[in-house]
Amino acid sequence: MYQHHPDGLIYVRVDTKTYCDTIANFETDFGQSIPPMPDGATGCIYEPGVRYAISDGHNVIGGGMPKVWWMFGEDAINSIDSLLAAQNKRKEGI
Repeated sequence: MYQHHPDGLIYVRVDTKTYCDTIANFETDFGQSIPPMPDGATGCIYEPGVRYAISDGHNVIGGGMPKVWWMFGEDAINSIDSLLAAQNKRKEGI
């Protein structure tokens, strides 16, 4: 699952692995910028085969998630190991 939470954190969860960090740190660890959200959106969640939604905090808006977010979510999910490795390396440097 990929989630851009309205609190400004990014979550990537795969099985027992969880990545959580700020947007800026996620973009650094992932090596890509997060696609812009539609006007009024504050979060999104991509859970393959379950839900694909962009929200304004508590409500799904715009009928779901544009395809660009599906692909981005898939890429983030498939990169869980490299995300966690980059995050750990960054934290060790602090």
